[in-house]
Amino acid sequence: MEYFEFLLGWFLGIASLVIAEVIGYLFTKKNMKAEHEHSEKMFRIQLYQEDKKKALIELDELLKKKYNTFRDFQASVESYLDGSSGMFVPENLKEDLRQEIRSVNDFMAEKIEQIYGPEPELDDYDDWAEDISPEEELDQGTETRLRGLRTNMREKIRKYVSEE
Repeated sequence: MEYFEFLLGWFLGIASLVIAEVIGYLFTKKNMKAEHEHSEKMFRIQLYQEDKKKALIELDELLKKKYNTFRDFQASVESYLDGSSGMFVPENLKEDLRQEIRSVNDFMAEKIEQIYGPEPELDDYDDWAEDISPEEELDQGTETRLRGLRTNMREKIRKYVSEE
């Protein structure tokens, strides 16, 4: 009987050890998988943040760039915002920039209407717009508004980047 109890104790001890190892392995594997998923998620977030910062820096450079006409500025910014890099620019910042561009555009339309009268038919608009010289298009009031737009947006970009 003593020999049997010894073997039974030895068998139960080994069985307990194997069960503990299996349970430990399963929990470790589950924990490692969770850690791996968390690491991947953090890496993706970090990459997204880096892409966002890069896009904001590119937008800042675009706003600093010198343009011959407001239309060039507007086309360049709109093209950037609608492009692949623009998808990393936060939506509220995009909307603010588009709103400010519309504001300057509306101001220019009023000035042009004061100089040339009501806008011509839409078919003639491109020809009509080409007849306006850059000096007329970017007069002092428009330049002031454009400078304000650039300064305001660059401030928002800096603020956004510093908050990240």
